[in-house]
Amino acid sequence: MQTTKNCRGIIAALGVGVLGLLLLLCLSRFSSRAPNEHQGNNHIEIVSASVPSPSLQPSSQSSVYYVSSSGSDSNSGSTSTPFKTLNHGVKLLHPGDTLYVRQGTYSEALLDAIPGGTSWSAPVTVAAYPGESVILRPARDDGWVLHFSRSASQFITVSGLILDASNVTYDAVKITDDWNGSTGSAAGHIRLAKCEIRNVRPGTHMGILITANVAAGLSSDCNELVNCKIHDIGGVSGDGNLQEAVYIQSSQNLVDGCEIYNASSYGVQVYSGSLRTDGSVCSGNTIGNCRIYSNDLGCESGSFAVLLGMGQNNLVYNNLIWANRGGIKVHYGATDTLLCNNTIYKNAGAPGISVGNATGTIIRNNILYKNASGIRDPGQGTIADHNTDNSADPMFVNAGVRPPDLHVRVGSLAIDAGIAVSQVTTDCDGVSRPQGRGYDIGAYEYSGSR
Repeated sequence: MQTTKNCRGIIAALGVGVLGLLLLLCLSRFSSRAPNEHQGNNHIEIVSASVPSPSLQPSSQSSVYYVSSSGSDSNSGSTSTPFKTLNHGVKLLHPGDTLYVRQGTYSEALLDAIPGGTSWSAPVTVAAYPGESVILRPARDDGWVLHFSRSASQFITVSGLILDASNVTYDAVKITDDWNGSTGSAAGHIRLAKCEIRNVRPGTHMGILITANVAAGLSSDCNELVNCKIHDIGGVSGDGNLQEAVYIQSSQNLVDGCEIYNASSYGVQVYSGSLRTDGSVCSGNTIGNCRIYSNDLGCESGSFAVLLGMGQNNLVYNNLIWANRGGIKVHYGATDTLLCNNTIYKNAGAPGISVGNATGTIIRNNILYKNASGIRDPGQGTIADHNTDNSADPMFVNAGVRPPDLHVRVGSLAIDAGIAVSQVTTDCDGVSRPQGRGYDIGAYEYSGSR
């Protein structure tokens, strides 16, 4: 390497007196810093939605392969001689490796096909080549587009792919277990980043389903949906099908920075049919910085944008929730749920926030405006403060455009009217809180002149 040769020449000329300094200068040019490793999501720490794109340059201990619709599976998988299919390419991956997929539409499903990594510092990554559109649309009657169901399926990142479920029989993505009645294990630590999940057929299936098998003691925990777009999930109005964009039964999952719309039922549902309320399922999940709108197409009476049904210590914050049947529902034995700094607007068929059979819910710093009603609360031990009244105009920048601009204008009653919430240090745009004398109410912190 030319830099190393230059350094050696200088060292020979200058002698021992400056040897240490020159070595430090050379080494500093090649130093790197390992990424932070995500350790789980709860009320204590909120993980940033910023997910860096995989580097096109491999580290010294990793490999990069390529797939192209014009390639061949007999090739080496290099950028100039790519593979043809994803299913062949993933067979070569080891912890730290990346498979880049070039532009095109691939008639493939990846069903328990992607090998696992060992940590978030050494994941296995399957990603769209930067700047290119990659669609996975399996052949008709494949079960899923992506399926993960073994303990070996851990620390996997899928980035930038369009996952089209037009032809599949079940969910677009399922993260689950392989219990066979006597033995089994569960997948977990799956990260979907900057993906689009779309076009689930009418029936009873979901955009993304993350399961917990309570009877077998297997739970697919610690997954991340970051900066994804999830839409057109399920049937038409009145067909009676319950099809959620995201259905979470497990714990310690993160849904951050996602856009979720046109699901036939709930946008995000955290619920398990086990009706367990001991914190063993549906607990420690975080839903933040999302735009959730136009869900519940009339297929189920009373669906909301978000349901927290059972579980402990779930957090919903900094979300923009509008034009659904209802806003946020907390029910079915949920405990210690925190709803804070959400903007909940014009959900015309149900309350902005509804608390049912739930204990210890905290509702704080939320804008509620023009919903069917504001806060409905027959729960136990609910604390609700520093929220706007459902009839009080928060002075949005422009609620009449599509999508609405739900920032607030100078003079808004939401500015400086909130209270500090330790779990929420930035707003939906990433602006630090507070910007003025106090914390603002709603998903956005006003940063203009006061």
